[in-house]
Amino acid sequence: MFRHDSSHIGLSPYAGPSSLSLVWSYEMGGNLYSSPAVGEGSVYVGSRDKNVYVLDSTGALRWSYATGADIKYSSPMLGSEESVYIGSDDNTFYALNSDGSLQWSYGAGEWVNSSPSRGDGGMVYVGSNDNALYSLNSNGSLRWSYLAGDKLESSPALRTDGSVYIGSRDTSVYSFASSGGLSWSYKTEGEVFSSPVLGSDGKGYAGSADTALYAFDSDGTLLWSYGTGGSLYSSVAIDGEERLYIGSYDNSMCSINSDGSFFWSYVTGEAVISSPTLGSQGMVYAGSSDNRLYAVDSIGMLRWSHETGQGIYCSPALGSDGRLYIGSNDNLLYCIEGAATVTPTPPGTDTPAETPTPTESPTMSPTSTPSEIPTAPPMPTPTATPTINYVNLGTFPTEVSPGERVTMVWLCDLSRWNYRGARVDVYIAAIRDPRVQGGPSSVRDALAGGAVYLYGPGMKSVYRYKGRVGKPTYSNVAFPPVAAAGSIRITTPRSSSFKGNYVFATAFVRRDRRSFVRTDGKPVENSNLFTIK
Repeated sequence: MFRHDSSHIGLSPYAGPSSLSLVWSYEMGGNLYSSPAVGEGSVYVGSRDKNVYVLDSTGALRWSYATGADIKYSSPMLGSEESVYIGSDDNTFYALNSDGSLQWSYGAGEWVNSSPSRGDGGMVYVGSNDNALYSLNSNGSLRWSYLAGDKLESSPALRTDGSVYIGSRDTSVYSFASSGGLSWSYKTEGEVFSSPVLGSDGKGYAGSADTALYAFDSDGTLLWSYGTGGSLYSSVAIDGEERLYIGSYDNSMCSINSDGSFFWSYVTGEAVISSPTLGSQGMVYAGSSDNRLYAVDSIGMLRWSHETGQGIYCSPALGSDGRLYIGSNDNLLYCIEGAATVTPTPPGTDTPAETPTPTESPTMSPTSTPSEIPTAPPMPTPTATPTINYVNLGTFPTEVSPGERVTMVWLCDLSRWNYRGARVDVYIAAIRDPRVQGGPSSVRDALAGGAVYLYGPGMKSVYRYKGRVGKPTYSNVAFPPVAAAGSIRITTPRSSSFKGNYVFATAFVRRDRRSFVRTDGKPVENSNLFTIK
């Protein structure tokens, strides 16, 4: 089933690979937007060549079934006795037997791009581009339907009480009782392609093309929203600590705490439409439009990546054998295996030598107005083959008014300098009216430009300093095997007294030696200049 179960949490009971080994790939006649599903010894997927394919564990074809048009975003759902359910652009929803023969079909009024979900008693729920949500009995007969204001390409999510949630291109998230009656709806500012996800704590989550992720209580009350830098077509994944993971059109995958606060983000080369899949031991897997599959651990560090021939839009699936399956727009389905994952240890937090006093300064804002959120520029793609002595800092936009948001995206790799596995403190500060351009030659030079805004551990607080920086942004971090990447997004002060030029500066301090990790001979790296005007 899409996103593993009817709640769509994207958390697998199986540990996925922490290292990369391509076992096999299978070429089909069309793009693979459909996410694969894994059964006992078989993998199922739909293709834009109109066919449903079933392959065995060796990558050999077991059978295929031809529909009347492309299978786009609808992903296979497995039922009892290996039956298969999927929608097609021929306006039909199919139920297939385990041998590939047709069990029954249901005709909708338009394309069926929604992925089906299964409820109690074999009931099936699926949306259609004819604006209708359908509830079907196990024999394919109609129980009820509901007509929304626009296309339903989102996949329905089900609670244990039988209530159903779905997003619509009419910008709304809908909740229905099991009988088909509308319980509530919530209108966002953009189309909702993202499939709702239901957490074990009773909360529901849905992303919108308005760039925001929304968190709802079971009665439809908005709990919080979190603004990303781009539209959300990806669906949320939820780990055992109720932490959230989602891809964004701002070229990143981000992790958000259950209260809506920022945890980390990982930058890719292009938009992340793929919905993340979580392994049982903390690994996060997602594809990107930059033609690459990423495996990132639970603190946002890259473990490995794999390049495909074209962009990846679908969600990865994990099998009980620990293998990962992913489709690509290059028409190939990939099977990847590797070593078992190890749960990473989150970075610790030291008590600073001095306690700073908070003053007027930039603040983190998990809830934001979409119009305030910038779109990220393309960033270099971190890969499994790191660049020696590489640090890249990018700040955007380069001009903002007081009170508007600014983002720094950072990517670094020093593993070839024998820092792999070292414990480091990471200092990130915004330097006002910097006197040093093109990269400082010393920490004193970097901080010579006046006021310094330092971001506290976990990005939970912001402090203003005059002169030197006394507290690390991230404390006691294990240096990653390959590369580290993330972003810091702040709201600039609203007072006009803060107008001026700024840069972000970063420094890495090795804890065992209390020495700076030097990049290109410099202890501190600057971002490009940005201006509060």
